Amino acid sequence: MNELPTLYEVMGINGVYVIILEDSKIVFKNHEYASLFEKHGFPEELYDSSTGKWFHRVTMEMGTKKVYLYHDVSNYKSILLNQQEHLEQLKFDRLTNLYNRHGFEENFSQQLQEGENFILSIIDIDHFKRVNDTYGHPMGDSVLRKFAQLIREHFKEDLCGRYGGEEFIIVFQNKTMEESYQLLDQFRQKIERTAFGYEKYPICLTASFGLAELKYIDTTKTKLFERLIARADKSLYLAKTLGRNRIAIYHE
Repeated sequence: MNELPTLYEVMGINGVYVIILEDSKIVFKNHEYASLFEKHGFPEELYDSSTGKWFHRVTMEMGTKKVYLYHDVSNYKSILLNQQEHLEQLKFDRLTNLYNRHGFEENFSQQLQEGENFILSIIDIDHFKRVNDTYGHPMGDSVLRKFAQLIREHFKEDLCGRYGGEEFIIVFQNKTMEESYQLLDQFRQKIERTAFGYEKYPICLTASFGLAELKYIDTTKTKLFERLIARADKSLYLAKTLGRNRIAIYHE
């Protein structure tokens, strides 16, 4: 990132316009007058590390001389960065700290390349309603947080998210269908062996898994996600129909 020349006393005046003409310096506090210069081109965004301030700069030619117009936009930049941070936070589920559906779909769409195969799984905690009904919603939240933690640890190389309620979603990175299936089955067994809840109230759970694969070709990014979800959802329904605590793979 470019750094500004030292502007001495004007650096402390927020929102000031500065024109540097060769070795002389003129300060304009009249934004209306100074904004005439900005119309000559899009400003560069510069950061001065010595003061921690952000500036927009417009460079103009006046005969053989260069004129530089600096506008201190530190306040605006601070607001913008806070907004961006807030928008980034909106991509995550507050309870589990995994991507929510919006954040997951956005990250997934950024990965898409024509001709590649994508493997997706929907994971559903079996009979989760019983946990809420028996132990209350605070316990249910605790179970979801721990389940999400296990997902992060087990699928650390893959894209993970909370799809909604007690359903979670995985897109596997650089894995075959066989490798994805094996990883899911290891996770399924880990869930069987894990005590959820608190020490005095251990809760045993199982989960069902729908697994699907689709090549990205001749379709939009949104349609690919929708079709993958639909396929994984059908296989998840099959896994539940067959007795739960198992993995079902989508077949045409």
